[in-house]
Amino acid sequence: PLLRRLKISPYATLIQPHHLLLDQKEGTEVGTTGNGIGQAYASQALRQQGTLLRNIRIGDYLGNPEHLEEIILANLQEATPQESSDARQLVQKFHQQTLQLTPYLCQDPCFLEKWARENKTLFMEGANAVMLDAITGDVPFVTSSRTIAAAAYTGGYLSVRHHSKTI
Repeated sequence: PLLRRLKISPYATLIQPHHLLLDQKEGTEVGTTGNGIGQAYASQALRQQGTLLRNIRIGDYLGNPEHLEEIILANLQEATPQESSDARQLVQKFHQQTLQLTPYLCQDPCFLEKWARENKTLFMEGANAVMLDAITGDVPFVTSSRTIAAAAYTGGYLSVRHHSKTI
């Protein structure tokens, strides 16, 4: 029942295999979770490097998985010295797992706004503490994103007028 309610924006950046490997290798000094999130944010900001696409969003991937699977393989091979067969296996696993998310892709950019108008309860979760915020926090010991409550509205899916409580 809970997964029926799961909705993923087509604009969500995918955490690629090389993001995980790089974060696990380089993130220990600042205490990351090792889940590749900071690396994915870096790719999002970089967008493209030369002719190689760095930021891959789930909606784009699911729209052309064969082409983008090859780009993800190229990103992995460039970022980390992997055996070719190991790299291909990682990317194939990534591909299969990403395809499983297809039913949860939400093409309606107004779905949160509609839910709010229907008085459904919406819960936004994020890191807790201004000092963890990527902009206002204590660098380098910050998270990769914004942690202040107002950041919940930066995606454009929900108007701040629906905000009722921050805890």
